[in-house]
Amino acid sequence: MDAIPRQFQLSEPNPIEYLLLPIPAILSKSTAPSQFKLPQKLKSAKVEELFHYHPESHYLSQKDIADVDPSLKVVSGKLYNTLECQLVRIEDFFHECFFLTNLSLSSPTHLAHIRTNQLNFHSINTCLDLGVPIAADGICTTTNQFRMAVQFTFAPSPINSNLWKQFWELALAFVQQNIIYRIIYKKIPHKQLLHRIHPSQHLNGFCAICNDQPDSTAHFFTCPQSPVFWDKPIQEYLWPTKIVSITASIYSLNFSSLRPNTTYQETSSTAIIIIVLSEIWKAHWRYIFDSQPLSFWHYSYQHKVCYHQKNQQRFLF
Repeated sequence: MDAIPRQFQLSEPNPIEYLLLPIPAILSKSTAPSQFKLPQKLKSAKVEELFHYHPESHYLSQKDIADVDPSLKVVSGKLYNTLECQLVRIEDFFHECFFLTNLSLSSPTHLAHIRTNQLNFHSINTCLDLGVPIAADGICTTTNQFRMAVQFTFAPSPINSNLWKQFWELALAFVQQNIIYRIIYKKIPHKQLLHRIHPSQHLNGFCAICNDQPDSTAHFFTCPQSPVFWDKPIQEYLWPTKIVSITASIYSLNFSSLRPNTTYQETSSTAIIIIVLSEIWKAHWRYIFDSQPLSFWHYSYQHKVCYHQKNQQRFLF
């Protein structure tokens, strides 16, 4: 599911179908684990067990503790208190269901409108950029139809399996490899994406460094300020490599065309680029969230490359 493109512009929510969602699906993943731990019983509970649907105004509200199943009373009370104290957030799409509407199930006209979003997650399906219609009428969706639509959309990686094998066998930290993986599959959390998901927290989608262009995975490499990150490592390790060559190597996982400088011949260009990219991303992150100056970031990548070089004899590339 993580590979399915999403447009993040939700259609009109249907509270009825949201009753079928599991509780973990409606809680924001941005909540720090140290602040709130979801009780085991709630991990398998559904929204309908803790929230009440109002047919006259077509919206949801929290159930009174007295109306909750006895086996869930204690844990649901903890969740309600946690939500009230704002130690955990409700996802924005679910929060929309708490607002009263002008719709009513008792009205034939309104009922016809509500039925366009039957209990088949149609309003959620419309947020997935599948590229093909799930069903002819766009309403009824079977499991097989949904699976076929997803398979049609998902394109297997063009990268050779041997290159993937070599990549995962690199003796590098998982965090360093994870950044490359996320870049290839376009799962890097950039400002434009965060603005679409949480517009109230991220007021615009522009790059936080240049403040001039929309942020994206591609912009991470093409930002006018990118030389601030790349000039030093290129001059020190990979001269005369260009950023465009590094980008092409990352997306293809083929680093054979890049050669380290003579001083670092014993360290593969693959390891150098992954280490440097990992430190660039951390510096980028710390600049945005911790206001840490970018001018000091290069010391961290120098330390990591030197450490890797000293332990080279233990690594197989």
